Amino acid sequence: MSTVGFVGLGDMGSRMVPHLLGADQRVVVFDVRRDRLDAMTALGAVAADSPAAAAHDADVVISAVMSADIPAAHLGPEGILAGMRPETALAVLSTTTPNMLQLISSQMPAGVHLVDAPLIGGVRAGRRRLWADAEAGPPPPVFFDLTTHTTALPRFRANEPL
Repeated sequence: MSTVGFVGLGDMGSRMVPHLLGADQRVVVFDVRRDRLDAMTALGAVAADSPAAAAHDADVVISAVMSADIPAAHLGPEGILAGMRPETALAVLSTTTPNMLQLISSQMPAGVHLVDAPLIGGVRAGRRRLWADAEAGPPPPVFFDLTTHTTALPRFRANEPL
């Protein structure tokens, strides 16, 4: 069983986490709103007290925060990057700028793989597990295949450099 860290339990995260739990993934979640954490722990997720704690034991971390919240969720001593370890992956689902992704990439620990994976399909598709994402990252063999850790989130892939 893989461990998935999930940061951001809003419109999309709250629809994705149940699919991960249903696929027998251990999911450690964080959100700034306690009610969102409580809703996911009621389904079987484990609550973390910071984005770094959600990332700490994860094989893959999925970030689904609002674009304005990306720096606080990812950077600094309590951010996702502070909790990541080598040979893990960070999938950023937020729609953001190349500059923000480059900032995250420049501060990532060695051996952590960044996947830009903005979602396509919105909340209605997410509820039905029909959304897709377009991933960008280093080309194979360096590309970190998220499907080795979870097949609960279907998608298509276009490997393009960040």
